[in-house]
Amino acid sequence: MKLRNLFLGVCSAVAMFAACEPAEQNLGTPDITISESEMTFDAEGGDKDLTLSATRDWKVQTDADWVVVSPESGAASANPQTVTVSVLENKGLDRTADLVFTIGLKKKYLTVNQAGPGGSAAALVMYKNDFDVEKAQNNDGWPYLDSNYNIWDNKQGSGASTVEYEFGGKMSVRTSGKASNDGSGYSHYAGSGSNKIFFGTGTSILKINKITLDGTKTDYALSFGGQRYNQSDSDNTFSFEHFKTYVSADAQKWVELSMAFPEGADTNGDWNLASCNFTVPAGTAQLSVAFVSTYASSYSIDDVLLEVGEAGQAIDFSTGVAIDGTTGGNAGGNTGGDTPTPPVGNATMTIAEVLAYGSALPSDAVIEGVVISNMDLNNLTSKKGMYVQDATAALQFYLAENHSFAFGDKVQISLGGVTVGEYNGAVQISGLALSKIAKVSSGNTVTPKTVTMADFLANKYEGQYIALEGVQVIADDMSKTFVMGGAHTSITMEDASGNTFVVFSSKYSTFGATAVPQGSGVIKGISSINSGNMQLIFAQGSDYAGLTGARFDGIEVTPPSGGDEGGETPTPPAGGDGQFDCNITWTLGNKAYDNTSGSNAQTGTVNGVAVDNMLKLGTSSVVGDATLHVPAGTKKLGFYCVAWTNKSSSEIKFSINGTTLTTMTPAPNAGATGNPPYTITLAGSDYYEIEMPSADAADVKVETTNSSQPRVIFIGIKAIAE
Repeated sequence: MKLRNLFLGVCSAVAMFAACEPAEQNLGTPDITISESEMTFDAEGGDKDLTLSATRDWKVQTDADWVVVSPESGAASANPQTVTVSVLENKGLDRTADLVFTIGLKKKYLTVNQAGPGGSAAALVMYKNDFDVEKAQNNDGWPYLDSNYNIWDNKQGSGASTVEYEFGGKMSVRTSGKASNDGSGYSHYAGSGSNKIFFGTGTSILKINKITLDGTKTDYALSFGGQRYNQSDSDNTFSFEHFKTYVSADAQKWVELSMAFPEGADTNGDWNLASCNFTVPAGTAQLSVAFVSTYASSYSIDDVLLEVGEAGQAIDFSTGVAIDGTTGGNAGGNTGGDTPTPPVGNATMTIAEVLAYGSALPSDAVIEGVVISNMDLNNLTSKKGMYVQDATAALQFYLAENHSFAFGDKVQISLGGVTVGEYNGAVQISGLALSKIAKVSSGNTVTPKTVTMADFLANKYEGQYIALEGVQVIADDMSKTFVMGGAHTSITMEDASGNTFVVFSSKYSTFGATAVPQGSGVIKGISSINSGNMQLIFAQGSDYAGLTGARFDGIEVTPPSGGDEGGETPTPPAGGDGQFDCNITWTLGNKAYDNTSGSNAQTGTVNGVAVDNMLKLGTSSVVGDATLHVPAGTKKLGFYCVAWTNKSSSEIKFSINGTTLTTMTPAPNAGATGNPPYTITLAGSDYYEIEMPSADAADVKVETTNSSQPRVIFIGIKAIAE
């Protein structure tokens, strides 16, 4: 009985307490209004008032610790209430906060802006790129950066409008997979978007040149998302020895940055954010950034950001070095000569001895030879393929991963324990790691061996660079190009005795769209056998240049098509080697280069002749121009001109004082690729003549006009008086 009374007493007390609590007022339909939606404060801060009306109890919420609201809550009221917003002094960047006034489901927002002495965060960004203009697609190969695809160039920032790009080696834009922090565990920073930049060949260089800096600042920060992943490697730890970052004030002398990941970061196959704070000399107006990978098909980057930062690594540009290959010149190729990997030792076996060994090779087996396959032609079915020959024989390799060894590279290869195998009847060593190959030197001369048809057909020179005389394309194949229908293609060749073989061209080859030669003569290439059939594989863009003689089957040789707008091919000037000489001077304009262009001097071999007076206009994405100084008495300008390989719409305009003389679209040339010196084979259709409007001296402006395909090369520009 007492327990029951106690319980009733407690209930009565609770009821009395509840009756004393004021009930929330109900002033009609739930609603809240505030008199301001935005407030702006100076850096000094201060107080501002707004009025609030609410038909229910209200409160305000914000995550900003520099904003104070008084009161922070209130009861429903039929009368407007005054709320004071106080902002603390700002000693940093411009900042913004959102305040949320709520009565439950109904909300009103107040944006508070405050200026800071550091300015806006956006203004601090000099260059930013997440490479995500459009999602990359693998249409039988990812799009290369050095192409007419710019789906990767999503540049932003106050210094981005002046940016120019340079590329060396092969880099492609690919879907990043795990570049975003999507909870998968493969990324340790909040990455962005779908694309990444993948560095393919062994020495690949991406240069982001001429970023305009804030002239009042000297302290900057560079960051990028980085990942190393190669399916063939068990350890994918990101190495700054294999992937280096440089900065330059003139895009010539480069200083390496000490990039670093956060302490303790797991970089084995995962994405992490690399960064470096650095300080440039006062007055530095522009900055170029270069990313250099020296390890094939492993490294990717995303989310490159250059912004005003804190003091850090002191940069002395006077100590900078050239970085192409690893020693000098413009980005790309092997023209500067990569710093050779130290040899593995003296060769212990010839290739002929390796072929004759018949079992697993000795543990100390080392060969030395010269690479005769050509990465620039891209004429093998895989970038893992490579042919190497010495004075005795040759070997075909299918390596464990893509490589970047160039035609003419001398290499030493460790073959300890390896057994020579075969593929489709051809001798081949497969699965060899790149770590087993050391480059000794670059640019070695490779002379093809002239062999008889009988010895070639008997496969006595398998894998070697050879020349065959007295051959021509069979009549049934004369209307073809080297690659037909986007597929690997074989063109049948014959000699006067009726012997036949094929020229095999990969669908990836840079010369695939070239029409087959119509005449007879000498052809060169790598001797190969495939399922019992003999074939040649081109190793140089000039390997088919010798097929210019009269056909021995009586068919008339059809002149190459092309030429000027009249439809006829002008006859190139006589004079043998002298036809490539120039008697015209010029002034270089924007993105124009000649033999005065330092490490980018435009030189090469044209139809077997050394030429050192080429004029190149344009880069991969920027048009170029020059002014030709034509002397009095000139009736025509004559010249050879080719477009960059696989670039079929590189339009050129010629004008005098703004009046157009003519336009032309030169044909792409397989030799116009990479960096000088070039190896170019010209046809008659590559020669052009332009009528001059008068015999007076004139300055003729020549310029490329298609920014997606802007590169052309002029050879042998002449003033013709007759």
